[in-house]
Amino acid sequence: MRGKKAKRIPVGLSEQHVLTAMDQLGLDPWTWPARSASTKHDVIDPRTGMRLPPKLVLATAIKVLTGSEFSRKDISGGPDTNQKLSALGFKILPKSSDKPNSEASATRGI
Repeated sequence: MRGKKAKRIPVGLSEQHVLTAMDQLGLDPWTWPARSASTKHDVIDPRTGMRLPPKLVLATAIKVLTGSEFSRKDISGGPDTNQKLSALGFKILPKSSDKPNSEASATRGI
């Protein structure tokens, strides 16, 4: 992040918050906020195999937990975000990895 320190992820974030965030984001990447596509990694929804942007998923999960907006700009992204999601049991794959079998053409090419 340029010139701004990342906010601390609230205590209490759980796997269920992340799953709810994935549900709220939905299956259609065209409904996600502009410029929210990931650049290097994706988090995998274990129920659908869909690839989602880790930073967007984490910001949405924090909103689910706190009830307040949490901007993607307030999250450092990269290893910090990926490690947090991995610690909650989610699979993180590089963009170059083969897509999970159950994923349709759901990634947004931006």
